Amino acid sequence: MDDRRLPIRVLLIDMPQMLREIIRRPLATDSRFAIVGEYTKHVSIDFAVDRSRADYVIVGADVFDSSAVRRRVLEEGPQVRVLAVRPDGGQATLHQLRPEEIELGELSPERLVEVMTDAAEHNAAAGAAG
Repeated sequence: MDDRRLPIRVLLIDMPQMLREIIRRPLATDSRFAIVGEYTKHVSIDFAVDRSRADYVIVGADVFDSSAVRRRVLEEGPQVRVLAVRPDGGQATLHQLRPEEIELGELSPERLVEVMTDAAEHNAAAGAAG
């Protein structure tokens, strides 16, 4: 993920179908993103991340809030950013290994695309400078 290749690879895991559709729509129509997998329940998140080589994992917050799942994903794939989305009101939190959590507040389709592209551009600039 250090090379910040485009498109940005996105994996969708364990969210209600309506929420998944709301998130998928702006990403599927933007050439900067590629949805590399979609899983409902009963998938090992670390397996799915490893298999997809995703840059971002967008997951239901109730699944990611488990400290064991969070630790496994961030330790196994330290370059992966995880966007944990709460289905009640569209709130989200971005998890990335620095370690840091950034509270994003209201998550509209436009804000989703903005957050993910800003982070990718920031990392591309940091990689070019280093």
